Amino acid sequence: MESRICKKCTICGVRRLPKSSIFLAKFPLDPERCRLWVKASGIEDLVNVPIEKLHQLKFICGAHFARQCFNAKGNRLLASAVPTEGLIRTPLSDDLFTEFPLHIKSYYDKIDFAGKHTDKLMSTTEMINIQNISVETSNAINETETHIYQGGPVLTNIHKTYGTDNFVPSTSKTPAHLTYKRKGEMYPIADDGISVQNIVSPKKCKTDIMAGKQMSSKEIFDLEDKHGCRNYAPVPVALCRGEGPFVWDVEGKRYFDFLSAYSAVNQGHCHPRLIKVLKEQAEKLTLVSRAFYSDQLGKYEKFMTELLGYDRLLPMNTGVEGGESACKIARKWGYDVKKIPNNQAKIIFAEGNFWGRTLSAVSSSTDPACYDGFGPYMPCFEIVPYNDIPALEKTLRDPNVAAYMVEPIQGEAGVVIPDDGYLRRVRELCTKYNVLWIADEVQTGLGRTGKLLAVEHEGVKPDILILGKALSGGMLPVSAVLANNDVMDVIKPGTHGSTYGGNPLACAVATEAIKVLLEEKLCEKAEKLCGVFRAELEKIPKTMITAIRGRGLMFAVDVHDSIPAYDVCLRLKDAGLLAKTTHGQTIRFAPPLVITEDQLREGANIIQKVFQSFKQ
Repeated sequence: MESRICKKCTICGVRRLPKSSIFLAKFPLDPERCRLWVKASGIEDLVNVPIEKLHQLKFICGAHFARQCFNAKGNRLLASAVPTEGLIRTPLSDDLFTEFPLHIKSYYDKIDFAGKHTDKLMSTTEMINIQNISVETSNAINETETHIYQGGPVLTNIHKTYGTDNFVPSTSKTPAHLTYKRKGEMYPIADDGISVQNIVSPKKCKTDIMAGKQMSSKEIFDLEDKHGCRNYAPVPVALCRGEGPFVWDVEGKRYFDFLSAYSAVNQGHCHPRLIKVLKEQAEKLTLVSRAFYSDQLGKYEKFMTELLGYDRLLPMNTGVEGGESACKIARKWGYDVKKIPNNQAKIIFAEGNFWGRTLSAVSSSTDPACYDGFGPYMPCFEIVPYNDIPALEKTLRDPNVAAYMVEPIQGEAGVVIPDDGYLRRVRELCTKYNVLWIADEVQTGLGRTGKLLAVEHEGVKPDILILGKALSGGMLPVSAVLANNDVMDVIKPGTHGSTYGGNPLACAVATEAIKVLLEEKLCEKAEKLCGVFRAELEKIPKTMITAIRGRGLMFAVDVHDSIPAYDVCLRLKDAGLLAKTTHGQTIRFAPPLVITEDQLREGANIIQKVFQSFKQ
């Protein structure tokens, strides 16, 4: 065997790795003994590697290996060679039937476990039972040793540690920690058939984080409490994985997610189509700023404007940035088009609104927890009661009013749904008094209420539309403001912008996120399941909840004052379902739209049983 320095990483393109992350790739001298060489090694003989297996050779340099799993002592099983046809199938389950290189000496031409897959936890006898395997271990303090296992099972004492797909095989000689990722690439040892030394800093790791040790939930709570700003009071659960409507904590317990990151993961956690597009675009180009064109932004803008019926789209990142941008556009329109006197343009907001935590957003808030202590506030912001047409019309008569910004359904306020016809009257009044109607659909948009947009329930169209959250399917912050030319064209070069707004990564992911909603018919699914969920919630005794409100898969219940709503959320967590209170005694329920009817009923059954437990 001889050692060579990695010349170029296929992921990051680094040609010479930093000294703190030394990478040594060992290759056999005989090419016929091992043809699965790493692409970055500089060895050109890759013609015999099947093209469909080249993706398994992606992770090359130490910086990327450092992201993989270590055991509790910082050790990791590595490898020195693979057999000529050493691709082995792992006996996990049909949807996990994935190939990966098994790192062994070339004593066997082929190892095949086809037909031995199972959905259940593997027994020792079902695990790999191979003799004469050479395996190296490398830890964080630059110590390397080699063990030759002769006879008997190489991996024994199999036990489940967390999730349905994660196992910790161990041996009597050297412990190992292997992580199997569901529906994706697996990294049992190292996924490229090479041996790596010092994949983290050669200096001794001084923290569990650097050593790769999995922290407990309590350790995670304590870490955030010690080092983080205490601007949230989370439900005490430490999550590490998500898939579809489910999430898992670090101890391996599975939960229904009935909050969906405040409707940001309508497409479900880690949707495979979104992950695929995210990876593909991330390997090409992620950011250029708006100082230059990219090949993704124009395509995204065309797709969105044609879909939603607007002339132009302003790309931003977070939902509150979308709201800020809409307010800027409205004020500029008020001065340039409506000819409101300078510095007198007013924007009207509905009581109970919530659209973020910036100074503008809290200036429009009626919640003391949001605005108290953050004055002085934005001038010319006024409040009208929500769902009150006479009060709105009285306010809109003021010629200095530029816009009325309102949520079609108020989410943070507790899923407050206005009367039928309210949005139609808003449209009529804004047109009558030459006022821009800004619809904040950051939470309600993109399928959550059973329509692509919540305003579609009344067949109306706002002058300015704000989208966010599910626009990226939970992959990264993406928001957008849409309007027609007569409104959007008041923004000129230099008057508004964002370094990250419209970045290629966001554009590619957002386009795919919307396609997922449309092609998987998630809007229709939410509309269909609305009645199912409402019927299940109505089974909760009326002595325990005083109101149920919902549309699509956006629901809330008001809990009777005799039962602390936060305590209900804690018991729900213990029973395997995550939800969150808002404004004291209200609990919101908003599962991902990919949830099946059976799963929804199962989650609803948990909710029912938890409420019944308060009888005892």
